[in-house]
Amino acid sequence: MRNALCAICIALVSATCAGRDASMRRETTAIRPDSLVNFFRVCEQDSKNAIAVIVNRDITKNLTHLQRMDGGGRKYYLLEREAITEMIRAVTSGLYDDFILINRHGVVVYTMADDALFAKSVPASFKGTALQECFEKTGTDLYLSDTGPSPGASERPVLYAAGRVVRDGEFHGVFLLQVRAERIARLIAENESIVSRAGIVRISRNGIPADAPYPDFERIAPATLVEARSHRLTLPRAVLSYYPFTYKNLSWIIIARER
Repeated sequence: MRNALCAICIALVSATCAGRDASMRRETTAIRPDSLVNFFRVCEQDSKNAIAVIVNRDITKNLTHLQRMDGGGRKYYLLEREAITEMIRAVTSGLYDDFILINRHGVVVYTMADDALFAKSVPASFKGTALQECFEKTGTDLYLSDTGPSPGASERPVLYAAGRVVRDGEFHGVFLLQVRAERIARLIAENESIVSRAGIVRISRNGIPADAPYPDFERIAPATLVEARSHRLTLPRAVLSYYPFTYKNLSWIIIARER
């Protein structure tokens, strides 16, 4: 009996080690963007779910009316508490650190967490920010901003997943899910960085600061960035694996530094 138990334990340990070794090989030989793809798919579905509630409850119109009644304050917002709660519950819990609703005039009529944004005109107060970009560029499909400093009080790096709010064929505004860059960082390996197509680091777990040029990026042949597959580049001081990643309008390069 004891021998049988020992055999089982050895088999389990061997399987665990083999799985760990395989995982390490994946990190150093082939980048797998599955986690990022799955994450953005969740964002896309959450955006649709929340916008369905916004449209059904006519939240954008109602909050715009209440904001005008209160001169830009929150005095009457309890009247829409039930609808707002339904909107929040329509998305994946704990994934986002803010929800922002901009009406068709470009005014922020709802933000869950950042009062610095509330009741402000996006074109006037946040010109050149990701908020303005999302308001102006979001079409019928999900729109993803690149990571950058939040235009609100915290200024921490964030990404927005934006969806257009349309009711009875009429444009009512834009709804944004705000994601911290550090949450996205958890989806890549410890030796990986997310880099823009211009070679600027957006998110990194290997010590390279955000907004800095990625070392040796100029050695990557542009022709290899067309096909969505893992590539390998051997340099005198390092071996790079890289993967051109695209989801909707967002275009990144995931780079792993192997040594």
